[in-house]
Amino acid sequence: NNQGASAESLTVNAGARNVTFTGTVGDAAAIGDLVVNSTGNTTFVSAVDAVSVTTNAGGQTILQGGRITTSGDQTYNDNVLLGSSVGHATLLKTTNTGAVLFAGTVNNQTNGTPESLTVNSGHGAVLFSNSIGSTTLGVIDKLGDVAINSTGATTFTKTVDATSLTTNAGGTVVIKGCAREAGERTKIAVSSRDRDVDSVGACVGMKGMRVQSIIRELRGEKIDIIEFS
Repeated sequence: NNQGASAESLTVNAGARNVTFTGTVGDAAAIGDLVVNSTGNTTFVSAVDAVSVTTNAGGQTILQGGRITTSGDQTYNDNVLLGSSVGHATLLKTTNTGAVLFAGTVNNQTNGTPESLTVNSGHGAVLFSNSIGSTTLGVIDKLGDVAINSTGATTFTKTVDATSLTTNAGGTVVIKGCAREAGERTKIAVSSRDRDVDSVGACVGMKGMRVQSIIRELRGEKIDIIEFS
């Protein structure tokens, strides 16, 4: 937690060692930016309240606390395992148009125990750059209910295996198709439910702000957004 009234940022550089947060993070008031760099396991056993949360690539992040709330972005550059002790349900929430970005896979921590995932990001973008749910020896281990609530762009670039998948009605842009060559290029075809809304422009954002934030997280991977026809 913060010692005083100011939000204190925390960076953990652990190399290949594991990092475990057993207690709550930001219990009394949200801490500042939380960055964890580890090629081992990063485990959040309890709830997290912070300005932003970022994990690096190479390891895996295990979410067991049921909730992570930030005012800014949540960026998970490694694979994510869901193992909530709170009804097998995880809530990721941003309160100030922050984006929620997954660079790796999202799976159950325990095979055969479906974990539900809800993402509430307001106007913030939601990006799944890899698969949701896993397949081992032909057996699908799907997530539980997946619900994405965002009036920004919600993007799935790989397969989704879940009990159910729900997106809210606030967004006007619909993703019709996606093809990705990891590390090189992603092409997304979009359309709009509202004839007065430019679907490509809505995804790109003013001066490219929306798509550029995603390109940065993907380390410069090219993203082509085209009108579906």
